[in-house]
Amino acid sequence: MVRKQFTVFLLAAGFVAVLGASACEIDIKPGSDPNTINISSNGTVAVALFSMGTIYVPNFVDFDTVVFAGAGPVSWGFEDVDGDGVDDAVFHFEVQELDLDATSTSASLTFSNLWGNQYTCTDTVRIVDANAKS
Repeated sequence: MVRKQFTVFLLAAGFVAVLGASACEIDIKPGSDPNTINISSNGTVAVALFSMGTIYVPNFVDFDTVVFAGAGPVSWGFEDVDGDGVDDAVFHFEVQELDLDATSTSASLTFSNLWGNQYTCTDTVRIVDANAKS
């Protein structure tokens, strides 16, 4: 999990402006450490995008723009992953669609917010290939 800081300004009529387009936090395979992905798997991998500060992910993200390691989500939902009492987004991606290989050590989730600002959030990964010949 990588944490980045951002600055929030409260504007007239309750609108929020966020400065620092890299401000986001993800957790690949929430609850697991290391974040192991078997690239020969036909399953999915979960990635949590956390609500932070005044940013409530369900009302902030343009979900049509979400991409993780080159793949779009097959599904997503909302739950409080980090136990802070605020819903986070959990996306599921098909492993076979990910642009990862045996040398990958990190993976990024990109998205735009509802106002068109682009974000990139990165976390570490440990790649294994159960079908690899030794």
